[in-house]
Amino acid sequence: MQDPVQAGSQWTEPSRRRQWMWPGIGVVLLLGTAVLTIRFVWEQTVWSWERGPQMIGFSFLHAGPGLIFLSCALALEGWIVATVAGSVWRLMRRRRQSRASLTVASLSVVVLAILHLPGAFWQTLFIDKFANGPQAGRYLAMAAGAGDVGMVRMYLDHGTPVDVRNCEGTTGLHAAAAGGHVDVIRFLIAAGADVNAVDRMGDSPLRVSNSPEGTRLLQSHGATIITGNEEQRTKAIKEMREESFRRIDRRDPGC
Repeated sequence: MQDPVQAGSQWTEPSRRRQWMWPGIGVVLLLGTAVLTIRFVWEQTVWSWERGPQMIGFSFLHAGPGLIFLSCALALEGWIVATVAGSVWRLMRRRRQSRASLTVASLSVVVLAILHLPGAFWQTLFIDKFANGPQAGRYLAMAAGAGDVGMVRMYLDHGTPVDVRNCEGTTGLHAAAAGGHVDVIRFLIAAGADVNAVDRMGDSPLRVSNSPEGTRLLQSHGATIITGNEEQRTKAIKEMREESFRRIDRRDPGC
């Protein structure tokens, strides 16, 4: 006859394995998601202020390992839902909660929250790096073109020159005028922007203005229509195309 103590230990060991299996799956998914999160944060911070706006995760997710880590993130979201549902069921049944599962679920929520933070959050958090980096012109023009006067103000307050240019020679005032964002135009003029600055095409902000009110505002501050000639435009387009190819071939962030 089998020893009761030995029989009990045989039943206890599988039970313990089952007890730790679910949180163990969560840990594996969490580690995979953490790798994806670190990569995305790196692209939205260091690579962005050094190289300019990124297609976040594009190159990483087009490789085999990247897809595996993305799958971990998606599976982790399902794992969290299942864990919460199981915890609610245990609570209703007045059964003991799995502290290991709840701990992993809590950490997973934090990692997933970081993964889904928008690029604007990282720009704000590391504004000194963005505002004084080699890509400041691109980001200022993007903010001005989007009508985000708060972001434009932040860049100028942290040291970005008001007439800084992007690769196309576009200033923030060009971008704001083209987008018809009167509030941004007014703010940049008050900050000392050159109303007659010309881009690489030879065009001034008034030349690209798309808003009657913005046009009147620019004219009231001495802006004139300056248009580049055909030769200048052709040369600028050719040079910018060649620069674009060089950036791709050499992985050079450029301007």
